Amino acid sequence: MHKEEKIVNRQLNKPNYRVLIRLLTVLVSAVALKPAWAPSAQAAGNVELRVEHGNAIITGDEGDNNIIVIQACCQTVIVTGRAETTVNGSSGRSEVEGVIHDIDIRMKGGDDFVRVEVVPGFPPIPRDLKIDTGQGEDIIELLGVTVADDTRIDTGDGNDIIFIDGVLSPNGFSQSDFAGKFTLKSGSGDDLLEFHHTVFRSDVDVRMEDGIDGVCNTEDSEFLNPERARFDGGAPSGFPGDGFVAPAPP
Repeated sequence: MHKEEKIVNRQLNKPNYRVLIRLLTVLVSAVALKPAWAPSAQAAGNVELRVEHGNAIITGDEGDNNIIVIQACCQTVIVTGRAETTVNGSSGRSEVEGVIHDIDIRMKGGDDFVRVEVVPGFPPIPRDLKIDTGQGEDIIELLGVTVADDTRIDTGDGNDIIFIDGVLSPNGFSQSDFAGKFTLKSGSGDDLLEFHHTVFRSDVDVRMEDGIDGVCNTEDSEFLNPERARFDGGAPSGFPGDGFVAPAPP
């Protein structure tokens, strides 16, 4: 992925820069990363959940935290700790009501796993979705997420994975849908962004920064404003550098 190349409706301006580069570089990056289902090797910590001025604030610590965040009905956000991660000092799930603005996740250090879901058929995240995982080898999953405003993700330094997809629902398949600007800053490290069944309705600004990084889109996703989508792979460019894989045009 050359610096500041723009995508045009799911494909880079250089159409040949796809599968081969991904096989040689993106998968090399991913080999060193733990899979999403792998248990944490370090001590889990505690995550604090609270509501502040209509925002759901989720704050981790320096441990390896593993949580699922669900936007449910009636202005409710549910956080479940996994792999011995506690929420507000207790195992299992905790929930807060009165979330009418942002979901703000701040995980600090450690190798963290964060999954965010929106229950199909329920309203989207009311305003912004903010995720900052801090330094460490982190995994972020956004499944069926719909965001009414902006999305901002910062994974900090480390080898990170960001995975976005839709989900099955009783009424069919629900895509992830980002109405406002989507911003990703992955920090230094060998990082992978993979997205499927996703709609980007506004600006897209992805900065992978230093490292051998990959961006992969192998299923049906849409950029409604492709001229406002920007992907910057950071150093090194060329080979062995960064890779972008996208479906071939029909």
